[in-house]
Amino acid sequence: MADTETAAERALMSAFRRGGQVDLRTGRPGEDDPANGRKWDVERTVRAEVIARLVLSASAPDDGRIPALRLAGARITGPLDLDHSQITCPVELEDCHFDDDVLLNRAQVHRWSLSGSRLPSLRAHYLHTYSDLDLRGIRCREVMLYGAVLGGNLEMDHARLVNIGGCSLYGTHLTVEGSLHGNWLSSEGEIRLYNAVIRDSILFFGAWLINPGGKSLSASRMSVGGALFLQGGARSRGDGAGRQDDGKRGRAFISDGTLHLHSVHVGTTLRMPGAIVHNPGGYAIDALNMSVGNDANLSNAKVRGEIRVAGGRISSTLDLRRAEISSTRTLALNLAGLEAKGLSLPSVGKGVVDLSDTHVITLEVDGKAGEVPMRLDGLKYERLVPGLPARQRLSWLKRADGGYQPYPYEQLAATYRRLGLDADARTVLLAKQRNRRASLPKYAATWGYLQDWLVGYGYRPLRAASWLAALVAVGATLFAVNPPVPLATGTGPRFNAVVYTLDLLLPVIDFGQEKAFQPSGAGQWIAYSLITAGWILATTIAAGITRALSRQ
Repeated sequence: MADTETAAERALMSAFRRGGQVDLRTGRPGEDDPANGRKWDVERTVRAEVIARLVLSASAPDDGRIPALRLAGARITGPLDLDHSQITCPVELEDCHFDDDVLLNRAQVHRWSLSGSRLPSLRAHYLHTYSDLDLRGIRCREVMLYGAVLGGNLEMDHARLVNIGGCSLYGTHLTVEGSLHGNWLSSEGEIRLYNAVIRDSILFFGAWLINPGGKSLSASRMSVGGALFLQGGARSRGDGAGRQDDGKRGRAFISDGTLHLHSVHVGTTLRMPGAIVHNPGGYAIDALNMSVGNDANLSNAKVRGEIRVAGGRISSTLDLRRAEISSTRTLALNLAGLEAKGLSLPSVGKGVVDLSDTHVITLEVDGKAGEVPMRLDGLKYERLVPGLPARQRLSWLKRADGGYQPYPYEQLAATYRRLGLDADARTVLLAKQRNRRASLPKYAATWGYLQDWLVGYGYRPLRAASWLAALVAVGATLFAVNPPVPLATGTGPRFNAVVYTLDLLLPVIDFGQEKAFQPSGAGQWIAYSLITAGWILATTIAAGITRALSRQ
């Protein structure tokens, strides 16, 4: 057997017992690129069966050194089949080219590294590691980790996975005791993390997740103990193939396809500032019933497609300031039933914002955010920022999708009342009655116009006083010129034009003038007109006062 072993294999056997590394790289980047591995000569070739034999026979030698398989820059021929194996030594196969798949299904390993290597696929369903699984900078079609349990981190910085139309990372029921690092990851295909448990954080700084028309990230019911970062970032670490970066360049996080995050739980924060998400005609971000332990930041994000966070629970703030959302669907942003302490709304290019039954403490609606149609029925908030006058807020309510609804006006008026701005509250409630009038039948609308004209539906009490003063002035002048005749000569009160006019106008007050004098001719018609006007004025005042008091 020894005669058939290559020099690289003999060197690997020699280094294995003492944990040394065999580095077959030339130092010339073009020649060392694993993409060119099939061109490497026999001096850089190691058979997969030799590697398997070594790692399966590992045991501590007499000198106490821990054996380890450390190989760099080799071409590995044949399938590396370690299914159901128990491997006690660290394995590092860096910048290698694999002709065939790496098989670790149901294997138990200490630490495994394929950093910078190129391989068809890694199949490791139910893999159990006691430390990190290092896949930084790998190039392969798919990584299969269904049900795997990783005792450390899953390292995938700068990896590139290409399985167009398929699943590039299959991590359903995956458990990672540390973090999932996917900074500058490029995936063409679906990343599937259904029911995955990541004890610490997921870091996808500068990652590109590409699966047009499908799901770029499928993570229903995933649990993340720390933070979920889907944002731009600079290269600050090696890419796993010996190439370093100065850390000054950065690239945006990009998703071409749906970020499917149904019922995902994030322990601390969701960060997506500046993210670019593209799925026009469908869901760009579908985070139905998501829960976030702290804040969710999507400020400055550029999204084509619908964002759905309906039914979500965010313990702090959902920040969508300066985000640009455009959807060809009816809805651009669906936050129905969301609960959060704070909500900052975005600039929406096209589409409706659904805030039905959303409950927040502070709602920020500023600039262009207030110019888009919204569904506001059931929206509850305690504070509205910035603190604009009621007249500037009314245009926001008037543009509400679905036409007139009373509740948004009541909510806005209650907010002004809590701030002690009663005049603004009355302005909002008056606008509510005016918009309601358009939905009434003609006879009711006519009565509404009369109430508005006379007393502003009860929210403009000074208007009633002005009407009363005007009628008194007109009536007193006319009756002073043409006084009514007394009903009984020599008895009764002396005629007073002002008091007589008040007696006609005020139906519930009797000054004795109306009973003591009888107008005639034109004066009689003036008296009838004043009595009618008094009843109308009194009725509208009573209706308005009743309406106003019922809102206190």
